[in-house]
Amino acid sequence: MQKKLIKRLLSKSSLVFSILLVSGILAGTAIGAPMNEPLPAPNQDLTSTDQSWIWFMQRVDAPRLFYNMTNHSLRSKSGVHHIAYGGDHLYYAKFNGSDWIVETADGAFGVGQHASLALDKNQYPRISYYDAYNGALKYAYYSGSFWAGATIDRPSAAQSADVEVDLNPELGAAADQPAWRNPILQSDAEDSFLSANEANASLDPGVGLYTSIAVDGNDYVHISYYDAINKDLKYATNASGQWVTSVVDSKGTVGKYTSIDVDSSNKPHISYFDDSNTDLKYAYLSGTSWKKETVPGGAALEVGLYTSIVLDDLNRPHISYYDYTNGDLLYAHKRSGVWDLETVDSSSDVGGYSSIDLDDDDDPHISYLNFSSNNFKYAKKSGSSWDTTTVTKSGEAGTFTSLAMDKDDVPRIAYLDVSTGAMREAYLKGSSWSVRDIDHYRDVGLSTSMRMGSGDTPMISYFNDTTDDLKFSKRSGSNWPIEIVVDSGEVGSYNSLALIWNLPKIAYYDATNGDLKYANNDGAVWHYDEIATSGDVGKYPSLAMDVGGNPHVSYYDASNGDLKYSYYDNNSNMWVHQTVDSSGDVGQFTSIALTANGYPKISYYDATNKNLKFAEWNGSSWNVYAIDTAGDVGKYSSMVLGLFDTPHISYYDETNKNLNYITYTTTTGWTVTVVDDKNDVGLYTSIALDSSNQPHISYYDATNADLRFAQKVSGQWVNQAVDVTGKVGRFTSLVLDSSGVPLIAYYDETNGDLKLASGYIADKKLFLPLQPDS
Repeated sequence: MQKKLIKRLLSKSSLVFSILLVSGILAGTAIGAPMNEPLPAPNQDLTSTDQSWIWFMQRVDAPRLFYNMTNHSLRSKSGVHHIAYGGDHLYYAKFNGSDWIVETADGAFGVGQHASLALDKNQYPRISYYDAYNGALKYAYYSGSFWAGATIDRPSAAQSADVEVDLNPELGAAADQPAWRNPILQSDAEDSFLSANEANASLDPGVGLYTSIAVDGNDYVHISYYDAINKDLKYATNASGQWVTSVVDSKGTVGKYTSIDVDSSNKPHISYFDDSNTDLKYAYLSGTSWKKETVPGGAALEVGLYTSIVLDDLNRPHISYYDYTNGDLLYAHKRSGVWDLETVDSSSDVGGYSSIDLDDDDDPHISYLNFSSNNFKYAKKSGSSWDTTTVTKSGEAGTFTSLAMDKDDVPRIAYLDVSTGAMREAYLKGSSWSVRDIDHYRDVGLSTSMRMGSGDTPMISYFNDTTDDLKFSKRSGSNWPIEIVVDSGEVGSYNSLALIWNLPKIAYYDATNGDLKYANNDGAVWHYDEIATSGDVGKYPSLAMDVGGNPHVSYYDASNGDLKYSYYDNNSNMWVHQTVDSSGDVGQFTSIALTANGYPKISYYDATNKNLKFAEWNGSSWNVYAIDTAGDVGKYSSMVLGLFDTPHISYYDETNKNLNYITYTTTTGWTVTVVDDKNDVGLYTSIALDSSNQPHISYYDATNADLRFAQKVSGQWVNQAVDVTGKVGRFTSLVLDSSGVPLIAYYDETNGDLKLASGYIADKKLFLPLQPDS
């Protein structure tokens, strides 16, 4: 598992988004306050002026998100502890003696990964970090009264048009997903799709990844970082009174996992990874030129990942790093011009996310991840040997470790527990470790399902992937109160919302037990019921309510590979279960709707034959049809019934990477239309009909990681990008209000947020009463 992770880190395999270039370099700009996101331009393809949608985005649920911290995120000086981290914004926390106090250092979106912290003479924090929206290196500092900062390096204007940013170059404890991503959110078919597209993605990320910062004796700043466009190790400093950037090493692919320290002469020393030769390298500034050398480690070994460097009182480098070939934690120390190499720990697959610091006697202390157990360890040198101990033994703790020795020579280690979303500090108290929380991240907005209530009030059910909770929000004025519907076990990764009498009802999957369950809100509290519990059932649920208030649910029985249907019978006060289709592996991506007489119709995917299928109840039995068989089609189906109970279905054509639409008429039968064939589009579709029976579809552009929208105007399909800022647009859910204005709930993966896009008709000056981000 972890070997696969490292191989993936050495490659460039992550979905991408197009970069938005902001010209110029900011200098001394106050950056503490959040900034508005840029709004996409109106769709230029739409020719009907009364349907030219301008989109406004709002964050419904936007908790803190952070990941990809560095080995120098934590610092301790004069008994005061500081840490920098981020992902959706840049955060800074300071320990006040009893609690960690968190503040936002940079409120821009998509910033804060690879945050590295140093302290100046006044113990004011200086932070280098990555701007994922712009593929740029940023710098923030505290002036004593406010936060200010600058963009130090960015892609050139010539590069910017084709630059695509790898948001997650280092993915933590999971092999194929970011550290907080839950694998149950994807079917095998979907996971295969994502893996294939990630492997084929052509990535040219920006500059500023793997940053590391140090402050010299004159309070000048030194930053090492990776330029992924040119695959170089770069260096930035303000020692001349202004920011100057330079290339340190450009031989091959070099510069990942950088770590920097400065010597007593204010000269920088950098450890880093040589990707081309899989070696550990070391560079230092001698006079005005850089001296570079490969740390000996054996020609056949792959070493040098997760490097961390510190200089001792004699300006000698000490480096901890990972031996990928053998799965060991290694240590290199240069004395009298010769490198001493030692194996610190070879007990299992260990050495990830290493962080090193020295005590007052210049003895090294190292924190690092045990890949085999997903827990982290601590090592210190005692004489000529190393003492190692496991600090944590529960959860998945130890990703992104950062170690700092305090004024009493007590090791303090910041780390991330991805099983709970907690960033914690462990410190040695006597002979035992004490742990306290610094902060918590939350990744929300997956598996969204939205319905429009009375008074054009949108309601959304969705999944909190960090804590595995089912959540619900209903707009109240300009606010979105958040409720946790279910928090026991791993629940809600698949969910479907429906309304009856303006009350929310949710069918959802309990992944802990493999059950299909039902949450029923009576206007005051939630009530819960089990729908189906035999085997692994309940993925891809779709819920509809009949006029009598009875729920009807279609879903996938993974144990048997069947499409199932259940409804609640008020007469018997029981759930009635039916197998709709058992011919092969069928039933993923279900979507249900009820006819005027309460009969269910269901669209779904046939994984055996790779077809889009349709089932309808005729009053006594199910009629089942394969309605599109041209290639691998039918994933992400979404269905709504129009006039005369006519089905309208949107879905993904994986063979051609298109968004398709199909409907039925008595004259032509089932008719397939390609709605969008630009790029790889059509995943996570959601369909709605307006008052004129015209279809509208929201969907995901996997090529650009954008949210898109299509509608039928005067018999023609027109489409536009809705949100292009970051990696956005999975798990779309579309509704129209009473005026026909579209609203789309969706997931912002860059920032881990639930977002809502609402349309504005330019010539009619019609606004939905929602506020853009502020």
